[in-house]
Amino acid sequence: SEIQQLSERALETERLRGLLEFKQHLPFQTVAAEVIAASPGEASKAIFIDKGRDAGLTPDLAVITPAGAVGKIIAVFPYSSQVMLITDPSSGAGALLEQTRLQGVLKGTSKHFCELNYVMNEDAVPVGEVVLTSGLDQIYPKGLPIGRVVEVSEGNIYKKIMVKPAAALDRLESVLVV
Repeated sequence: SEIQQLSERALETERLRGLLEFKQHLPFQTVAAEVIAASPGEASKAIFIDKGRDAGLTPDLAVITPAGAVGKIIAVFPYSSQVMLITDPSSGAGALLEQTRLQGVLKGTSKHFCELNYVMNEDAVPVGEVVLTSGLDQIYPKGLPIGRVVEVSEGNIYKKIMVKPAAALDRLESVLVV
């Protein structure tokens, strides 16, 4: 039992050390928070964090991890906040492709993926391309990883581009609020 507890503490220390190191290299101010709950069900699209008005948080602040963008705050309570994940169909984020620099709008789907909208059919988008925040939505700072293109198909005018989130949204424990 003690070995298990010590192993868990060592893993937590390693995770928090990584988060602190990431935070120190960011050019903007952040607040660290722990995930305290997730909406029930396999297709969970929201989490709750342990920081709220007491930490100066307000709605529409970006939530990130070292792996990438997580979502944005949609409700703030005295000591906690609700975060809508980027995979929620109601979410949206300005996005750009890392290599081709094509821009679009990232929307959540009803699955565990996002869809990059408004990229023309004639534009080449390779599978595996990294998707970054564009900063144009004025919520997410520019240049944060969002995910990676996993599927591309032609549409009427725009391509249908499926993106797998960079952050493991189903295993979040610690996050940073921008």
